[in-house]
Amino acid sequence: LSWEISGEYTPASRRPTGGNDPQEPTEPAFEEEPAYSPDGYITASDGFSAGSGTASDPYIIAGASELAYLASAVNGGNSFAGSYIRLACDLDITDKFLTPIGSSPSTPFSASFSGDGHSIAYCSDPDADVSALFGYTDGAKISLLGVRGFSAAKNLAGGICAVAENTRIENCYADIYTKAAMA
Repeated sequence: LSWEISGEYTPASRRPTGGNDPQEPTEPAFEEEPAYSPDGYITASDGFSAGSGTASDPYIIAGASELAYLASAVNGGNSFAGSYIRLACDLDITDKFLTPIGSSPSTPFSASFSGDGHSIAYCSDPDADVSALFGYTDGAKISLLGVRGFSAAKNLAGGICAVAENTRIENCYADIYTKAAMA
């Protein structure tokens, strides 16, 4: 799979240090180890690392705690309809649980999410009712994203989405083990 991407976003605060050459390529750095709740879930940050949510200035997710923030906000009722969100780096959060973004039919994710050619490796809580990176979507667009890991749930499990209504998923891949009563 090849990604067609015109450029890479690297927030200045997350650029690697050491080289003084302005022409030296920079790669997104991984955030420091996120905090975890006692029950094994990633603790959400207070917001995104950058952006205003427009097509020209999307919200930027540059770490696991910001992904958890997105899940918390959507599951709290903010669908982000009409907003644009972009992943700035690969995330590997297979050591703890990730709450699905849009955990019920009444709180779906409805924004445009670009993985920007990055991937997210995650594991779900097998005791949850629904499991996938995006639990429920309605009116969303998900593109240029890869997901890997383990997705198990009591009722519904998927890789990228468990239930996708009126949703476009383009140029994505899933290399994930799923297990549920209705997979």
